Amino acid sequence: MRLPFAISLTLLMACTHADPAPAKPAPAPAKPAPTAAANVPGNSELENKGVAMMQQMADMFAADAKDCDKLATDIKSFVVQHKELLGQLTELERSQSDQEKAAFEARNKQVQDQLSQKMDPTMAACGENPQVQSALKEFPSE
Repeated sequence: MRLPFAISLTLLMACTHADPAPAKPAPAPAKPAPTAAANVPGNSELENKGVAMMQQMADMFAADAKDCDKLATDIKSFVVQHKELLGQLTELERSQSDQEKAAFEARNKQVQDQLSQKMDPTMAACGENPQVQSALKEFPSE
């Protein structure tokens, strides 16, 4: 996955794979501890900033749990707060070869998997919420 689009793709994939049937109520999660900032060997400083940003987003999703209205608001704020970095990452992606993109994906697979696991419960609960869907559209695309 490419970094800026990894965010959107992870979110959109979670939305499209959300289980429409209500799940058993889970106990309320404790407030998650922030994820340690990433410093993945082989990543550029900008790529590590992007991974750290994604970790912040995953923490936000975990904290919002099933509060879909809060999640929608937080996604919009997140995009505004990280607009410059998202733009830098999009530009980096445009300048990379397919081989560089594949190498990034391979280096960061474990982190990506961890972030998806952290975000999946919230997306299962809120992925089809119209406000969340609208907020997700604010992530930059090509």
